[in-house]
Amino acid sequence: MATNNTVYFNANKTFAAAANFWYQFPEVNHIGKSDSYYKLDLGLTALALKKNLNITLNVNDVFRSSAVAVTTVVNGVKQKFTNFQINRYAQLSLSYRFGNKEAKAKDHQTGNEDERGRN
Repeated sequence: MATNNTVYFNANKTFAAAANFWYQFPEVNHIGKSDSYYKLDLGLTALALKKNLNITLNVNDVFRSSAVAVTTVVNGVKQKFTNFQINRYAQLSLSYRFGNKEAKAKDHQTGNEDERGRN
């Protein structure tokens, strides 16, 4: 189960927040079972300087809860392990767009006239 949401706080869409969440239900397979686990990511984005400057803050796996715990029983021996990965981090990014947003690409003619006229 998953949901991805972006909310804009103003009409110009220059300030936004994002929340992404997924949940994995417990599973049973041939020799084992896994517990439920989930992940929540949050983000903020602000556009400034005529939308040329993009400032973004993202936090991945806010609760450090995306590790799966698996229990197996083989020949009467019970084993339980948790697969911890380094998924939790915060990231701040800045980007600036240079140049003319209104510039249009030129129409380039390639090949010779005889080739373009063939069907």
